[in-house]
Amino acid sequence: MLNIAIDHLIIQGMDMTRHERRLLQAEVEATLRDLLAQPGAAGNISSLSSARRILGEAIHQRPQETGPASLGKQIATSVYHGLAK
Repeated sequence: MLNIAIDHLIIQGMDMTRHERRLLQAEVEATLRDLLAQPGAAGNISSLSSARRILGEAIHQRPQETGPASLGKQIATSVYHGLAK
């Protein structure tokens, strides 16, 4: 079983309402769960025991991909790639 806890997620340069933050959080969780459920995904990060910090890739939001759901998917993908490094 794999258990990942994200204590802090720092997003700079965006002003979001409480509702938008909740939507963003839900999308990050759902997308990360889906990515980690893919066959072989756990093997990519099995060397991590208790990483204190994961640095994800930079995210550049495109005008056609705005909103908490789109941003949440991008953040989850960035975190996943950070875990796999």
